[in-house]
Amino acid sequence: MPVLPLTAVFDDLPDPRRDTADKLHRLTDLLAIATCAVIGGAESWEAIAEYGRTKLFFPQLPHSHQLSALPPAEGELA
Repeated sequence: MPVLPLTAVFDDLPDPRRDTADKLHRLTDLLAIATCAVIGGAESWEAIAEYGRTKLFFPQLPHSHQLSALPPAEGELA
């Protein structure tokens, strides 16, 4: 079995969100971030969001340029 990027695992899932043009992130990216956050010890939605804000792997995601305007998290290097 070939090794796939984590986002590829979620590619075939239908997006249950309303079909609007203002979605900031692809569902596969959100699920990959949430998965990594939980593996990393996140136990709440707030912890998952904080993990996402740390931008640990956002440069690899297609919509990462939209996150560059976020201020660095406390203790994070800009």
